[in-house]
Amino acid sequence: MFGVCRGRCLVAGCDCGAYLKRTKEYTVQPGEEGRLHPHNDPGIINCSRCGHKPEDHAVDTAMNEKERGNDCFEIERFDEAIACYSRGIQQKPHDEALWSNRAAAYLCKKMYEQALSDASRAVAIRPEWAKARARKACAHFHLKDFESAVREYGVCLKLDPGNKEH
Repeated sequence: MFGVCRGRCLVAGCDCGAYLKRTKEYTVQPGEEGRLHPHNDPGIINCSRCGHKPEDHAVDTAMNEKERGNDCFEIERFDEAIACYSRGIQQKPHDEALWSNRAAAYLCKKMYEQALSDASRAVAIRPEWAKARARKACAHFHLKDFESAVREYGVCLKLDPGNKEH
C-alpha cells in the first residue's frame, strides 16, 4: 500500500498469507454518514488480515513491476511496459497476468509473434482465463491464422459468455 506491493508477513508466527488492505476500512461508504473518515489514524495502513504494519510484510518486487508496467501501458509507453513485465516475469515466471499483460503490450506494438508466445504461456499457466485466450486469439488473427483465432475466441465465449468483446 502507498507505493509498493507487499507480500507475505515477516512477523514470526503470522500466517496471514500476504498483505491486504480492504478499501472499506479507509473509506466512508454511502449510508455510513455517522462514521468518520479515519484520516488521522496511523493504523489505517496496517494489514486487514493480521493487523501488522506494511513494513512487516515483504515487498513483492514482481507485482511492483506489474503495477509499473500497467501504469506505463495506460499512458501508451509500451516499450517501458514490456520492460517492466519482463522484469516481473524473471521473478515470477509462473504468473499468468505478467505474461498476458506483456502480450497485450506486444499486441499494441504490432509484435504479433511475441504476443502469441506470451499469450500462449499465460494460457498454459491458466487455461480457464478468457482474457489470456482473447489475447492469444488476437495475435492469431493478426498473424492471419484465422482458424486458430476463431477456435480461441470460441473458447473465450465458453469461458466468459457475457463478454461482448469476444
